[in-house]
Amino acid sequence: MFYNESQRELPESLASARDDFERIVADEQYHEDALELVQSQLELPEDVVAIKRRSQRFFASLGSRKTFEEHFAQIACLDALVCK
Repeated sequence: MFYNESQRELPESLASARDDFERIVADEQYHEDALELVQSQLELPEDVVAIKRRSQRFFASLGSRKTFEEHFAQIACLDALVCK
């Protein structure tokens, strides 16, 4: 999501946000690589297909936002909950 937003044409008043998005993308890639390393060392659960389907539905539902602001609020809330 942050990558897509970093590629979007932004109004001049939000031009500095592009740099912020690019930093977030790099940080998220680092986290993704770390999680893949951990996952490669774990045994796959028997219901991995069902887990992946639930995950896909969940993330697809995040994309069904009404506004740009609501979408970012959902992402911030999800991030805060995962960190907690």
